Amino acid sequence: MTGTILKAIMLGLALLFGAEGAFAFGKGLAPSSQGEEWMWVGRPDGSTQCDPESGEALSVGAAQLKEWGVAVYAQGKGSDGKVRAQMCGMPTGNWNLYQISRQEWVRVQTAAASGGFRQAPQGTVLPGAP
Repeated sequence: MTGTILKAIMLGLALLFGAEGAFAFGKGLAPSSQGEEWMWVGRPDGSTQCDPESGEALSVGAAQLKEWGVAVYAQGKGSDGKVRAQMCGMPTGNWNLYQISRQEWVRVQTAAASGGFRQAPQGTVLPGAP
């Protein structure tokens, strides 16, 4: 019995520390050949549980960023990483996320904020994270 409990504790710790990378904050992340820094920005997609058709498409936010002259280098759905009650109609916590240049973000930050965009909050599960 003690061996089983110890194994369960060890497995829990492995999962906890192994999952740490999945909740990495979008710090910037992939410098280009010119040394440019990247960051993830986004906004909640508005999707609700039990409604797979709800939520804003990625293309809507990408088009809005492009209107402001911001190049989108990668995009994807992410999660805010929070535990949520499972109930139809409740928010899913999904985000539309876009990888952009940090310099461009500084230039359009005020306009982007008025459009609901912000830097990916700490704990956001980024697109492609395990």
